[in-house]
Amino acid sequence: MEALLIGGVRFLLVDLSEAQACDGRVRALLADAAARLADRSGWLRIHPHLDEPPSRNPDVADATLPDLFLIYRAMGGDSGGRDGR
Repeated sequence: MEALLIGGVRFLLVDLSEAQACDGRVRALLADAAARLADRSGWLRIHPHLDEPPSRNPDVADATLPDLFLIYRAMGGDSGGRDGR
């Protein structure tokens, strides 16, 4: 994640659907990354949200990375344009 932030990314989608556990260190790392991205007018999205149980929806569980981007765009009302509109 540090390399991505140093590289200048502004938007980061983290897929934790296969993660075994998210302890305090992981939460701190993600919070720091979210703050750094917000400072550069970006965002960090987490799937599934850290406080939600893993998805039982097979459409989401078997989704490819492009599918996840479409799901997040739909959830955020983003049409997918370059300027976010």
